[in-house]
Amino acid sequence: MSTEHRPWWDYDDAPRPLRSPKHTPPRAAAPAPTRRLTPGETALVSQAHRAIKRAVGLYSNLCGRAGFEPEDAVQEIVRIFCQRIQGSAPYDPTRASLPNYCTMLTRSVLINRLNKRRRRSIGFDRLALELSDRVGDLDVDALS
Repeated sequence: MSTEHRPWWDYDDAPRPLRSPKHTPPRAAAPAPTRRLTPGETALVSQAHRAIKRAVGLYSNLCGRAGFEPEDAVQEIVRIFCQRIQGSAPYDPTRASLPNYCTMLTRSVLINRLNKRRRRSIGFDRLALELSDRVGDLDVDALS
């Protein structure tokens, strides 16, 4: 290996990663709860339900853009809350109050859903077909 300095454009032989490091494969969905809730967890879920309904009201604009009806969003977030309290890192009241935790959880779920919706694009072929139905004289092959 020579120690001479090469210009920046002469590094074509250097191996490059196929993907940037920030792109990671999608994670599998969280497993469904395998046990019934204890009475203490049931009381916690009922308190969280009220806090989640309030948080969904606060983020109603984000909820609409994410494609959720408010009632569906509340059910989905309560389901995720139940999975989290039965998981390896349950809600810890020493770290945050329950309304604050529910607000953070709601915002996180809605933003993740919005990002997932944005990633699912309409696709060029389907877009061209929809435009050809509206325009009529549009040549779909010319767009390809």
